[in-house]
Amino acid sequence: MLNDSRQTAPSKRVLRRWPDYDKVIDGIEVIREAGLEAVMERCPGLKTWVGELLDR
Repeated sequence: MLNDSRQTAPSKRVLRRWPDYDKVIDGIEVIREAGLEAVMERCPGLKTWVGELLDR
């Protein structure tokens, strides 16, 4: 499973391949490069969260 433990959380999986990864700084750059729409299409949880923020 993708997110069934601390070891399989997406950020932990990224850290195994990119040890210097910083979720805040690098995560923002990844979203800028790929585009928010593209990232939300690949990550339904993010899409739901962003939708909830926009509905407030």
